[in-house]
Amino acid sequence: MAAYSATGEEIPAARDTRIVIAPNCSLNGCQALGLFASVAGVSLLIAAGFALQGFWPVLPFAGAEILLLGWALGSSQKHGAYREVITVGADRVILEKGCARDEWRREFQRHWIRLELQTLACNDCRVLIGTHGQRIRVGECLTYEERKALYGRLRQAPAGRD
Repeated sequence: MAAYSATGEEIPAARDTRIVIAPNCSLNGCQALGLFASVAGVSLLIAAGFALQGFWPVLPFAGAEILLLGWALGSSQKHGAYREVITVGADRVILEKGCARDEWRREFQRHWIRLELQTLACNDCRVLIGTHGQRIRVGECLTYEERKALYGRLRQAPAGRD
């Protein structure tokens, strides 16, 4: 059974195309742990030096600083595990988003899919995929140029044609 685009062109059947979108994170888990240990060690050494001179109120602030750094690094590591997976199949398009596991998943019929590049102010854009009035934003962690390239790649995929 052939599928047709909104303009009436036949969309050829093809094997599944899978696009994985992930943020560009500079630290892996071991590096983040090493950074945390070194900053915490230096901070505690300095705070202990001040505490030995009688400035003991420095210790709680150093502890708060270390806790805040730990929270920030943990949040950064969780953000680094975020993935968006777009699978374009012969008869469907699947969008999956999540960190360690798929936390969100939508499946669309291939022949009803619409792809949109929404241009915004300040040299920015959004890539939207949807059908029947439901539009979903993809590539949120990408730069402007990467979003434009993603749009072009999705348009080249069989289900990405308008």
